[in-house]
Amino acid sequence: MGIAGISLLLLVLAILIGFFRKINVGVIAILFAVILGYGSGLFTGKEVIAGFSGSLFLTLAGVTLLFAIVRSNGALELLMKKVIAKTGRAVVLVPIIVFVFSWLVSASGPGLIPTAALIAVLVIPIAHETGFHPVMLAAIGVHAANAGRFTMLTVEGNLVTSLLAEQGYTENIMFPLCLSVTILAVILSVLAYIWYKGYKVKASDIYITGFEQHFTRQQILSLGGMLVMAVLILIFKYETGLAALSVSAVLILLKVCDESVAIKNVPWGTIILVTGVGVLMNLVIACGGIDILSGFLGSIMTPATASALSGVTAGILSWFSSTLGVVIPTLVPTVGNIIEQVGGNVTVLEIVAAIGFTSSSAGLSPASTAGALIMGAIGGDSEFSQKYKADKLFVELFAWAAVSIVFIALIALTGYFRWFV
Repeated sequence: MGIAGISLLLLVLAILIGFFRKINVGVIAILFAVILGYGSGLFTGKEVIAGFSGSLFLTLAGVTLLFAIVRSNGALELLMKKVIAKTGRAVVLVPIIVFVFSWLVSASGPGLIPTAALIAVLVIPIAHETGFHPVMLAAIGVHAANAGRFTMLTVEGNLVTSLLAEQGYTENIMFPLCLSVTILAVILSVLAYIWYKGYKVKASDIYITGFEQHFTRQQILSLGGMLVMAVLILIFKYETGLAALSVSAVLILLKVCDESVAIKNVPWGTIILVTGVGVLMNLVIACGGIDILSGFLGSIMTPATASALSGVTAGILSWFSSTLGVVIPTLVPTVGNIIEQVGGNVTVLEIVAAIGFTSSSAGLSPASTAGALIMGAIGGDSEFSQKYKADKLFVELFAWAAVSIVFIALIALTGYFRWFV
């Protein structure tokens, strides 16, 4: 086995060890990068360290710190409660509000995981008050967050753009990509609404505890900070990480939150996961391991099946690992070679959209973060934990994840994603 095969084997082994031993894959990836770098004699220490992306680290740290600040004072929770309370007896608007709110929060920077954690908690009292099934509301929120995570404001959007740029694809595809997957997220949400018979829920006066509270100075500044970050990035073209960290620093100076609490709530494990895998991936690419992976995938694909098979591969891989930390860094680098090998009219957009959205939607599985958050929120409620047993809920969420993968794959086979090129 050549060095290319060994490097790819180490990547697979890191993912498997992380899954079965419940260890952060990023830590294992750094260990294997050191072994591969020094053991092969092909890389110096500086070349191994070069795989650590300072730009990505700043983006991850900045965006998640800003979201931690905003969430620490309850600004987003209160905003959601006030919007829901305004619906009055129009209970049919509640699922729509959950979708829009989740999409906007995810798209504004945090991405899926922080948004899913927020939504999983918020939908429980909403489900109690309205009579909607909690899994339905949570699934709608997660589908929306999955779509919203692919904007230029998010870590996922910046990561995809960076990985494509390394392959020579500098055209910004995030807007059409986000639009295409948002439409699919709406369809999946409608399917959940129909399956759980959301249309049978009768109109009633909705009262959400705590909605009557007024926004505090800290909460207003927090929400304003998120808006300022979006303006800096989208209009003034600031680097995402620098903009987020700058806004975070200003909010901390203004005493918007307890600095120690906000920093403690930054998902450092996720940051280590993403940047650590990046260190190993840099060597795997240099060794030719990604060429082997893309060559194998390309050999079983045709122009008609490329996006569907890419999506299914990503979805299955996501059941055992993180979309942000593993699936995107592993599969997006194969896009260029796959397009070259398969030929035809296959586009970057369709492959990336299939990889990103299918792997994200597979996250409804209880073995993945979003699914686990939903199970935890329902299981932590005294009434719902008795009504919806954990074993049945586990199967139910896994089934939704599988259905989502199959649905997106079938849609991809129609050439749907090419409509947005």
